[in-house]
Amino acid sequence: MTPMPRTLQRLAPVLAICVALAGCGSDDPPPTQRRTSAGWISGSDDSATTGTYAWKGVPFARPPVGELRWRAPADPEPWIGVRQATQFGNACVQYGRIYGPGANNRFDATIGTTLNQAVGHEDCLYLNIWRPASADTKLPVIVFIHGGSNVSGYTADPVYDGAALAKAANAVVVTVNYRLGIFGFLNLAQLKDGASAAGDSGNFALLDQIQALQFIARDIAAFGGDPGNVTVTGQSAGAIDVYALLTSPLVVNAPSRLLHRAAAFSGGISLASNLPAGSLPTLNTAAVAAAQGNALLIQMLIADGKASDNVTAAAYIATQTPAQIAAYLRTQEPAALLSVLLTRLAPLGLAGSGPIPEGTVLPEDPIAAINAGRYLKVPLLASTTREEANRFRTFLAFAPPRGGVRR
Repeated sequence: MTPMPRTLQRLAPVLAICVALAGCGSDDPPPTQRRTSAGWISGSDDSATTGTYAWKGVPFARPPVGELRWRAPADPEPWIGVRQATQFGNACVQYGRIYGPGANNRFDATIGTTLNQAVGHEDCLYLNIWRPASADTKLPVIVFIHGGSNVSGYTADPVYDGAALAKAANAVVVTVNYRLGIFGFLNLAQLKDGASAAGDSGNFALLDQIQALQFIARDIAAFGGDPGNVTVTGQSAGAIDVYALLTSPLVVNAPSRLLHRAAAFSGGISLASNLPAGSLPTLNTAAVAAAQGNALLIQMLIADGKASDNVTAAAYIATQTPAQIAAYLRTQEPAALLSVLLTRLAPLGLAGSGPIPEGTVLPEDPIAAINAGRYLKVPLLASTTREEANRFRTFLAFAPPRGGVRR
């Protein structure tokens, strides 16, 4: 037998490992490394614990900070190299509630110390993806929009972990952050610069959700999902937003279908318009939403010492151009804006938040649109629970629901 050359002898262990790994020098990335349209990301291999792969904190839009506050979302900046996607992104800025994050961007003991204080960050437009730890492709996609009255909530909440659903349904599960409260819905004349009709709508949260659906249509195949089989689901305020999406021309008339089924859990968009202002996400007219936006501006000027009352605030506004007012508001700290909202506007019933039927993103009352057949005609599952709205029954006693959707 010819002796093995010394060089090969030394390389034998390495070659054995290469054979075991099905080919040394292979260009195939690990199963948790996927390429999005903005760049490569690397997620978590949780196959040993949950039977899934996960990618967390995936950017689907540019951070809506500074000049991008109160504007339609823009595509994320591309990056070079491999971005780590193993940690949840920031929760969107909100005032602390039991449904929101604590000081550490997660559900923990600090939640009790942050009630009615600003938590989260404006740099928050991230989504999370779970899929079974398999090589399957063309898997159905389930998108979940969290609840929280459209003023609170975050995808890092443990109840929204998508691993179990992804495994049980053999599906790709996506959870989405979106701007909340006055950062997600604000109708104010001075913010309308004509750059885009969508951006002037004030429906920034709905635009965030549509931006996430566009990311899914474009990139979910890289995670083994089928962009032609997307079910959008939402709970409570998330369900309200599902109905709004179904009646938005940006969804109905999208060049490529963004969703193919929908499910709305414990939320009806007609209910929100029949309760006292501020008690739930309210579906106000564009005029009422504009009055609320103007009230926020006036109270902000008073709190900031630029005016002493409503009259002097109105006089100050008259001396400023819309661009100057917009620039002023975009430089205010989120905590200052939320403080004015809670201390000066909430007592007036103006702390609610929700879709604005302004004519572009949401052309009309969604219930009227649905009754008239002006909506995306896809299979829809609408559900309630046995104890539905039990905690709100005091409010319902004073404002019983009116109307409804025809069968």
